[in-house]
Amino acid sequence: MARPPLAADDRTILLTAAARRLGLTRSTLHERVRAANPAIRGMPPRSELNPGHQWLVSLDDVEAEERRKGLVEVPAAPPELSVDAMRLEMLQAALNESQQARITQAETLIAELRARLAERDRAVAEKDARIAQLERQLAAATRHTADLFAVPGT
Repeated sequence: MARPPLAADDRTILLTAAARRLGLTRSTLHERVRAANPAIRGMPPRSELNPGHQWLVSLDDVEAEERRKGLVEVPAAPPELSVDAMRLEMLQAALNESQQARITQAETLIAELRARLAERDRAVAEKDARIAQLERQLAAATRHTADLFAVPGT
């Protein structure tokens, strides 16, 4: 199946640079690019997408050919963190610690407020019980007073 030709948004590289990367001569790579169904697609000079004077080839195709030939180096270990990255990590850690401290402080305050509220509820309940007791005593005293001042036989 024929591959689509290069488009304006494809990454390209000069044919001579691609030949160097692949260990080929310029003429050998030029022949491959001009083949009927090339593994590496190219754009001729002075064409609609390549107004320059040199052949351009697909960088993606060159990289794929390098991988196929084993010319690509094994990816190195990830680089050490840059100073900016380390600062960012330190700031994020400090922010997390600060947020955790605030959460702990808020939880402590909530627990204290709940304890105070429970104490107030207990005090209100005691006062309500005392008021009910005084109301009963007042009612009894009122009945007793009414009995004292009641006229017999009426």
